[in-house]
Amino acid sequence: MGANSALLGILIEIFGEEGRLQRTVTGLLRLTLRGIRYFYAGVDRSRRDVEVAAANGARYVLMSYAHIRHRRAWRAHVERLGLKVLLDSGAFTVWKSLQHGKKVEPIRIEDYAAFVMEHQDVLYGFINLDVVGDPAESKENAEYLKRLGLRPIEVWHVGSGLKELQALVHEEQPVIALGGSVGISEKRRNRVFRWIFRLFKDQNFHFLGGSSKLLQSYPWFSADSTGWLVGRRFGAMIDQDGQRRGPTDMDPIEIMAYNIRYFASLEQAA
Repeated sequence: MGANSALLGILIEIFGEEGRLQRTVTGLLRLTLRGIRYFYAGVDRSRRDVEVAAANGARYVLMSYAHIRHRRAWRAHVERLGLKVLLDSGAFTVWKSLQHGKKVEPIRIEDYAAFVMEHQDVLYGFINLDVVGDPAESKENAEYLKRLGLRPIEVWHVGSGLKELQALVHEEQPVIALGGSVGISEKRRNRVFRWIFRLFKDQNFHFLGGSSKLLQSYPWFSADSTGWLVGRRFGAMIDQDGQRRGPTDMDPIEIMAYNIRYFASLEQAA
């Protein structure tokens, strides 16, 4: 106990104001660095996008298992560029495709687990295989992965009950992902996030699909989105002032590079 306290004291001295000291529900202390680790989503379908991202400061990307499960080139690209991957199951994408009558291969928890174990050396982490509309089965998947010695990032969806979020916090999860907020109004998202961060100020949260001004409004641990791609797709520029049309003298790739550098800078932000 004494050695651990001494080590924590040394770490606090080293990181100073760059770190946040948090107390878990059982009284343990956790030191978390300030800033937001941003994961660039949408790179699993474009080699050029991932190369531009890496050249402009990206170190972490988010890829969907549903998209890359039968491919190998993705791994060669991230290894060549020195990137780490946050793996998302892609369960929501598959569910949505099925809702539209498309033929899509379902995701089996056994296959997902095997993929994670095979590629652990290039993974930063991985998000639990959620079952849309079934929190009990989602939890069963998380427990299955844990029994294999894996540690998934579990997800709480906006609109779910407070008890579900409290249960995750009481399990002392290092990070909890907040999902289900894409597509709802900014006003409602702000209201929900304000409520969450007041209740659980010592918990680290990941903002799924987060690229709005709300990134700057709360002490997120990490976030991901495809927001940076609006530069290439629509010539839109994103920074601390929000989203706007990029200058006419910048081509779409240059604007996308600007967006990448902005999101990369969030990790150094105090």
